[in-house]
Amino acid sequence: MEEDAEFDRRFGTDTGGVQNLADQGGIVGDNAKHGLAHIATEPAQFSQIMQTLDLPLSEFNFIDLGCGKGRALILAAQFPFKAIIGVDFVPSFVEAARKNVSVAANQGLRGDVQVVVGDAAQFVLPPGAALVYLYNPFDSHVVRKVALHLRSTYESERRPIFIVYSNPIHIHEFRSCGWQPVAHGGGWVALNYSV
Repeated sequence: MEEDAEFDRRFGTDTGGVQNLADQGGIVGDNAKHGLAHIATEPAQFSQIMQTLDLPLSEFNFIDLGCGKGRALILAAQFPFKAIIGVDFVPSFVEAARKNVSVAANQGLRGDVQVVVGDAAQFVLPPGAALVYLYNPFDSHVVRKVALHLRSTYESERRPIFIVYSNPIHIHEFRSCGWQPVAHGGGWVALNYSV
């Protein structure tokens, strides 16, 4: 909780805390009953992930599926990603994330971060290499849909797609769809598709 508060004090944002999705209205799509609570990404863990992966980030789009109030987007904005996009099916979270990203941009971070209302299981990745990030935003039913959708994208386009799954409770859904771990750390795993 202190790390949450410190992050938000630093940037003047409101990204922390835990919000139960049952308390949110206007959820987009058929997967509302499969959403979990919003929990913000830990800055230290995010930094560890970026260091461990050691990817040419300027060649990758960063896509946060289930972006909540935008913490991971602000963290990603401190790295040289080609583009940064957040997707969430809760309109109030998207509104909060847009505000937080804007406030962080006023503190000197990049201002071209996009946040869209959408269903993670159907979101069409932008062209190019992708690093897809999830902080356990939904249950196994949606995780499987996301794993299959991303596999289909890879199979049809054969481009680099890495998935970073923090708090990987439903990792078996990715593995059963052909995604294989390539790196891991405290509370996260990175996956790549293996034919």
